[in-house]
Amino acid sequence: MKKNGKIIILGLVTANILLNSLSVFADNNNKKTVKISINNINATVNNTNTKMDVAPYIQQGTNSTMIPLRFVSTALGIDENNIKFDSNTKIITITKDSDVVEFQVGSNGYKKNGTWVKNNKSKTEIKDGRTFVPFRVLGEAFDLDVDWDSNTKTAILIDDDVNDKNDLDDKNDSDDKNDSDDKNDKNDSDDKDN
Repeated sequence: MKKNGKIIILGLVTANILLNSLSVFADNNNKKTVKISINNINATVNNTNTKMDVAPYIQQGTNSTMIPLRFVSTALGIDENNIKFDSNTKIITITKDSDVVEFQVGSNGYKKNGTWVKNNKSKTEIKDGRTFVPFRVLGEAFDLDVDWDSNTKTAILIDDDVNDKNDLDDKNDSDDKNDSDDKNDKNDSDDKDN
């Protein structure tokens, strides 16, 4: 009887461990993480390595980390059909859930659900045929967690699909000025949807 009791307890403990492991796995599946580094076309999306067609860079005069808007937006799960580029006005409109965000090339801000939000430094710009935005601004616009690894010059954006967002430790923010305003979107100058 003691042997059966030990087996039952061991089974319950094992089942508990397995259920907790599945819970952690499910929580990690809710997160979308994008890591991109300065002057590097290699990116990591949800722990999978991929390549971009353009590399992030530091914007002259502002020291802001500029990231390709379309690539990062789609990497975060935004459907291509929800990213529009108006070649006449140079406005990129992105719809994510119930939020509509507009970036205009040459502007130092963005509109979120019709409300103008000013960015004090960097401007959305086109480089190599793609729209680039400051990564911190993109994070702010879509309520993403952002972090900056100053050792590897890597911008990290995390979208938690759950309501309680975890605050990241911004330990590297104070020792690097390049992380203040970074977003990324791809601009199609040939009238494709951005």
